[in-house]
Amino acid sequence: MKNKLDEIIGNLNKEERKILLKKLEEIIIEEFNEENNLDRTVEYCPKCGSVQLWKVGKYKNIQRYKCKHCSTQFTANSNLIFTTTKLELSTWIKYIECIVDKLSLRASASKVGVGLKTSFFMRHRILECIKKHTDNFRVNKGNGAEIDECFVQENFKGNHKKSLNFFMPRNPKKRGTTSKYEEKICILSGINDNQDVFFSMVGRGHLLEDDIHRIIDEKIEDGSIINTDKHIQYKKAFIKRNIIHNRYDSKNRKEGVINNVNSLHSRFRYFMHNFHGVATRRLENYLTWFMWVETFKKIDSHSEKINLLYKHSLNGCYQTTIREYSKTPYPFFDYYKNYNNKPKK
Repeated sequence: MKNKLDEIIGNLNKEERKILLKKLEEIIIEEFNEENNLDRTVEYCPKCGSVQLWKVGKYKNIQRYKCKHCSTQFTANSNLIFTTTKLELSTWIKYIECIVDKLSLRASASKVGVGLKTSFFMRHRILECIKKHTDNFRVNKGNGAEIDECFVQENFKGNHKKSLNFFMPRNPKKRGTTSKYEEKICILSGINDNQDVFFSMVGRGHLLEDDIHRIIDEKIEDGSIINTDKHIQYKKAFIKRNIIHNRYDSKNRKEGVINNVNSLHSRFRYFMHNFHGVATRRLENYLTWFMWVETFKKIDSHSEKINLLYKHSLNGCYQTTIREYSKTPYPFFDYYKNYNNKPKK
C-alpha cells in the first residue's frame, strides 16, 4: 500500500500535489467537524454559570433559552468558538497546533497568516474554552499530594497609550531593584499522586490561611496525606482538618523533601519564560494553559494532542468578547487605591 501511494504521489506534478494536499485538509477538517453536528444539551448559562434556565421559544428552528439569574438569552451554540467566528475552521486548527507547540503570539500569527491582534484574540478564546478540562486535582482518602506557593512579579504589560480607563499605579521599576512582597502575585499550587496539578492566584504577598481554605478545601478529602513546607499558614489551615499533614524544612533535606511540587514550579517558570512577561490580568489563562500541558503531557503523539485540544475547544464556552478584553480588570488592584497617581483625562 505504501509503495502504491509513493508511486502515485511521485507521478504528480507540483500543481496536482497542491490540489491533493488541499483535498486531504478538507477531509481532515470534515472529520474534526463531525462532533459539531451532535445534539448539544444546555446545562448552564454561558455568561454567569447559573443552572436556572427556561425555554423561550425557537428561532430558525433552534431552541432558545433564558437565564433566570442574569436574563441572558442564548442557544446551545452560543459562546462556542466555531459557531461564532468568521475565520475558517482550518485557520483555527492551525492555531490550535501553535497552542500545542507553545509558540509566541508573533510566531503563531506568522504561521497561521493572521494579524497580531487576531492571534491574541484566538489564543485567549481557546484558553477560556479549555478551563473545565484542567480542574482534575483531587486528593482522596489514603492518597497524597504536595502543596506549595510560588510568586510572580506583577506585570502591567500592554499598550496603554490610548487607554482612558487605566493609569500606571506605581513608579516604573529599575533593573536590579527588588519588589515588595505586596507587589508580587502569590500562586497556590499542588500535585497529587496521579500527577494532577492545580495553579490558582490567591492574592498579593504572603500566603494566608483563608486563601488555603478557599482554594483547596473542597479538593481534599478527610484521611488524605498532604506534604508541605513549614509555612505556618499550612499548619493553621490543616490542623482543623482530619488529614495527615507532613511538614518539611526546605533547608534540611534529612527530614524529607517536596521535590514533586518544586519540580512543577521549575517547569512552570520555564513555560512562562517563553512569553517574556505576561500581563497579570491575563495570567489566569496562562495558568490554564500550563495545567492543560501538564495534564496531557503523557500523550506522545503530536496529532493526538491537536485533536484533543480541538475537542476541548469545541465543547467549551468562552465568556469574554473581543470588545471586553481591553476592559479586563487587574486582580487585587485595591492595593493601589491610595496611590497618588491619577487617571488620564
